[in-house]
Amino acid sequence: MASSREDTDDTESFDDSFSDDDDNHEPLNQGLGHVRRLEQENSSNVMNTTNSSNVGRELKLIGEPSGKKIKLSNSAEYASNNCIPTPHLLNNSDPVRVGAGGDSAGLPFLSESFNEFFPQKCSKYNKKSSATKIRPNLYDKISDEIIVKIFSYLNRQSLGRSASVCQRFQRIAYDESLWKRIKMYHKNIFSGVIGQVLARGTWFLSLAKANLASPVMQNQRFSYPLIQPNKVRYLDMGACSIEMKDLEELTQTCHTLSKLSLEKICNINEKVCENIVQSKATLEILNLCDCWGLASLGIHSIAMKCVNLTELNMAFVNMSREDMKMVCRNFTPNLIKLSLAGSRDKLLDDDVYELVSRCNRLLELDLSDASAISNKAVTHIVQHLSGTLRKLSLSRCFEIHPAKFLEVNTMPQLKNLNIFGVLVPYKLEILKKQLRHLSVNEDHLCYIARSATGEKKNQLWDARLWQ
Repeated sequence: MASSREDTDDTESFDDSFSDDDDNHEPLNQGLGHVRRLEQENSSNVMNTTNSSNVGRELKLIGEPSGKKIKLSNSAEYASNNCIPTPHLLNNSDPVRVGAGGDSAGLPFLSESFNEFFPQKCSKYNKKSSATKIRPNLYDKISDEIIVKIFSYLNRQSLGRSASVCQRFQRIAYDESLWKRIKMYHKNIFSGVIGQVLARGTWFLSLAKANLASPVMQNQRFSYPLIQPNKVRYLDMGACSIEMKDLEELTQTCHTLSKLSLEKICNINEKVCENIVQSKATLEILNLCDCWGLASLGIHSIAMKCVNLTELNMAFVNMSREDMKMVCRNFTPNLIKLSLAGSRDKLLDDDVYELVSRCNRLLELDLSDASAISNKAVTHIVQHLSGTLRKLSLSRCFEIHPAKFLEVNTMPQLKNLNIFGVLVPYKLEILKKQLRHLSVNEDHLCYIARSATGEKKNQLWDARLWQ
């Protein structure tokens, strides 16, 4: 009877423990309070069972529903009361946590048996993360030569960013082989960038139509020593925006130029011309087209000292009569392509005679817009250049009679003749029929000493560039 009554009480208390009244209680603490409470109930049940007739009744397991409502308490409360849980879940060797108020008799750590009963869900991820940390760097197995080859496919902006990854990448990214060909066409260039590029051993540099901020050779972090010669061979600065003092500093460091273009840079002073002459032993191509206001002494120095020139373009330079007379008598005989277009009344027939008799190996000659030359100039050209000249331009030379152009028929090597603006269309057609072996007025542009021809925008003379 007593046993059945106890079972009835347990059933009623079990139902009551899961009644709707629990919704009004405060949220249960997710600590270990319920574990301790169940252990204490087991202990009290053991004592009651010993004293009663139900000696063989089994203990309630941990987690079995209790006959009473569970009342939880914070671990801090147990720490303050120095209440230590039963040793079934603890190891005697586990360290003890310091309780509240600095008391050493606090809550001990859980044993390994408890951790096995409640396994950690992220253990496998922790193993993965630890394995990732010690994974070796694959780039350490690649040689510098292979990385240089990989970097060669990057543009210059990406290459500069790669240098900030690590010290090894910085050393490889600044290798001279990656900076030999630089194109900064039509770009805004900050101060000091040109100095940094030259310090990396650039050979071919294009600054055409670029806007260069002053100063070009130094900034707050870097300064290129002006007494140190750079390695530039090809330099194109056509139509770029640059101050004259910066141009002086840039050309001062150029001692081994082979091809140079300063097209459409006006008012070039004598200092810049002296810097150009520094490369007299190696300079072969020079483009000074549309350099209005070129210093007179600079013209003399270039004409007399640059003896290895093969191509020279001094069109529309606005030279004086004395300068024109001097250059025609002092140009190097090694010239094979020459343009003196736009000389207007400064170039005379006698100057043409001195020029063609001295430079008798010319393959291409442009004397367009020379309004003062006459039929005698054509006679001098035919006499001295009949065996070499392949292209002749005499556009808008109105003092030459149209019938005089028939004499070029005796020049076996001549292939192209440009006489724009001299004849009206129907007379031009008559002349073409009489000069059947020539191409008349089919080439509108002059490419003498120019860095790029046609649509080859990535070309710098005979070198290919990358941005």
